[in-house]
Amino acid sequence: MTTFDFKNIKPVDLKAEQEEQIKSSLSNRFVKADLDGKELPFSVTQWATLTDKETGLMWVNNWNADDTFPVCEVTWFKKGDTYCNQNHYKTWNNGYNTENWITTINRHGWAGHKDWRMPIIDELKTLYLQVSHAGKTEFDKVNYDLLFSDDNKNKEFWSSSPNGNDYKTAWFMYFYNGYCTYRDKSYSNYVRAVRSV
Repeated sequence: MTTFDFKNIKPVDLKAEQEEQIKSSLSNRFVKADLDGKELPFSVTQWATLTDKETGLMWVNNWNADDTFPVCEVTWFKKGDTYCNQNHYKTWNNGYNTENWITTINRHGWAGHKDWRMPIIDELKTLYLQVSHAGKTEFDKVNYDLLFSDDNKNKEFWSSSPNGNDYKTAWFMYFYNGYCTYRDKSYSNYVRAVRSV
């Protein structure tokens, strides 16, 4: 019969095991690439795009964590929108608006692509990955840190979806809890451009 020296047995690090399982799951679903579109290992600390194989969507990621391009905080504007054109005109917020920002990303051809756009609210929701903790489903910020290099996991992100009931507002998502609601278009929220692959 084997005897155990319990004083020298270390407990299993359940948190570390769970994080490894999450990484493995995410690395099967998401593909990171550099500015030239070359696929990178999931463990890298610098990447320009993130492709979701389940949804067929490619998302921008700031090359360096402290960059402000292409992910940036801007106000909501869309050419042809009654509220925007009536109150904001084309120079709304000195160009720091969603439409001008997407145009800028496309002119630069981020990661070799010029068809970036604002995500609709349902596309934005696909990035809100949930895990179960003690029977309660909640957002695990570890997911955000593995998918994006910026520190915007506690921020609000605009969608391209205007609120049909109120022409002055558009939908956005709180990334720290996945809650979606609408806000006046003159407020500044973050933008993460997307494209279909």
